[in-house]
Amino acid sequence: MDRWNFVMMMTGGYAAVGVVLTLFVIICFRHRVDRRKTDNFEGLVALVVLSTAFCLWLLWICMYMAQMHPMISPIKHIHEHAEEAKPVAKVAVATA
Repeated sequence: MDRWNFVMMMTGGYAAVGVVLTLFVIICFRHRVDRRKTDNFEGLVALVVLSTAFCLWLLWICMYMAQMHPMISPIKHIHEHAEEAKPVAKVAVATA
C-alpha cells in the first residue's frame, strides 16, 4: 500500500469516527439535557467532538509525516565541542 493511500484511508477513518461519536453523544445524552436551559446542545456537542477528532488527527498526521521524512543527519550536541570552548570567567567563591 502506498503511504499516501494509507494517509487518506486514516484521514477518512478519523472523519468517520468523529461523525459517529458526534451522533452517539447527541443520542445518548439528549434525555439528560433540560431543553429550557440549553437550546443549542447539538451544536455545542458537534463543535467539541469534531474539534477533538480534528486535533487528534492533526497530532497523528504530524507524527506520521515526521516519520515519512526523517532528519538526514543528527544535530551535534554541545558536549562534543566542550574542548573547543573558551572559558568565560573564573568565579571566586567566598569561604566562611
